[in-house]
Amino acid sequence: MVDNNILEIKKFLEGENEDLKYVVNVQANKYNNKAECIIHKPDGYKCMETYTYTPFLFVKDLKKHDIELYDNNKDLIKLKLEQYGISFTKLKTENQKRLENGFTYKVTSSISFNSILNFYKDGGVDIYEKQRNDKGRLIKDKMGNYILNNRKFFNYVSPEEQFFIDKKVRLFKGIDYYDNLHRLVFDIETQGLRPSINRIFAIALKDNFGFERLLKVKINENDEEEKQLIIDFFEIINELKPAVIAGYNSEEFDFDFILKRAEILGVDLTKLKTTLNDKSTLRRNHRATVKIGGETLRYTSTIMWGFTVIDIMHAVKKTAAINNDIKESGLKYICKFEEVAKENRMYISGDDNGIYHIWRDNKIHFINPQNNNYIIIPDEFQDLGLNLYKLQNSKEELNLSDEDYKKIRNGFLKDNTEFIQWFKDNCVENNYIKLISGKEILERYVLDDVWETEKIDALYNQSSFLLAKLVPTTYYRVCTMGT
Repeated sequence: MVDNNILEIKKFLEGENEDLKYVVNVQANKYNNKAECIIHKPDGYKCMETYTYTPFLFVKDLKKHDIELYDNNKDLIKLKLEQYGISFTKLKTENQKRLENGFTYKVTSSISFNSILNFYKDGGVDIYEKQRNDKGRLIKDKMGNYILNNRKFFNYVSPEEQFFIDKKVRLFKGIDYYDNLHRLVFDIETQGLRPSINRIFAIALKDNFGFERLLKVKINENDEEEKQLIIDFFEIINELKPAVIAGYNSEEFDFDFILKRAEILGVDLTKLKTTLNDKSTLRRNHRATVKIGGETLRYTSTIMWGFTVIDIMHAVKKTAAINNDIKESGLKYICKFEEVAKENRMYISGDDNGIYHIWRDNKIHFINPQNNNYIIIPDEFQDLGLNLYKLQNSKEELNLSDEDYKKIRNGFLKDNTEFIQWFKDNCVENNYIKLISGKEILERYVLDDVWETEKIDALYNQSSFLLAKLVPTTYYRVCTMGT
């Protein structure tokens, strides 16, 4: 008997439906009984399949609360039951008083969840009726949500969760490891922190299947270049079709910045493919919440139909809430804390504005190839540095022998004793022996950023992935809900 109970629990947790595997996301709504399943098969094939399910909710015995639907007009009730495809199932309570006072009926509709809502609304019980005070003003709770008069009589979950439960399906069935789930991370580089006056000049993208790309403008302060950057970003997402799109602090900064710059530049997102549904466009939910320890915090989430969009910083903050050893939540700090920082990782000192300046000015530096520390060549030697940099980079292209290379290099240096002395004083001891441009430094920096972002996602969201394989809900909800 015990073994059968364990088996039943196991089937519930893992999902009994063996016909529907490799589901990475589900999209459903309250207006029909169809769910779109996004499926990623192990061989790389990706598709969407439509499934019919039975929407439902649970309700208390309204008669015990002196509520009569449709004034107990049996003929009208029968008509409405047929109109909305409604069926009732009495739940087992075993005469337990607590259960008898709880939700004792399961209500289903063969049409839609909205049909259930309308059935009750027509009958005089509007589930979404808002509470008002004596002056007729709407009342909100501590979280700023409207208080619903009749909510206490009903228990329901989202249409996606109704699908999971009704069809006995779980996410990621057949996908054993988080590394097998296609995830794309990204990071943007901007001139500053204000999208009203600062531009995006680079976007780095990396997935866990070997893809890596750095998008960058060719001309600074150019509308068309920046527009193309944003368009290319969404085109890559559409081309790769990852299950998960993630960034680090991306909901607070990256997505907000991208969308505001798109608006300023006149990029019409409705004409771009920003979701997996041709009738849907990326949108932002300004009332999203994430549970961090004992607090529920509001934030603005990005909704892209068919994709799961998450902010990896949420997972870090949730961990920090229970691990006092974590003192900060910044990417570079957490990589060092977890000892996953990239070997020879490129760092740029200074604030975000300094990061842009190193790109914009594109001055020549000497770098230590072993640790990626670097030093800028003084302005008075920049022309010479540029010539030496071009020579260094064209050695192989011109098929120069070491002897010919040295001759040309010495020709540049023979009348520049001051530069040679500066080099000896500042570079030799620190092994600054290779030349690099400011743009190259920035490119390495931002690609190292997304490399580390992907590592932190793999480390901190592994548990959410495993939990999503058991709980009948979306991966996004698992990543933002509490215990």
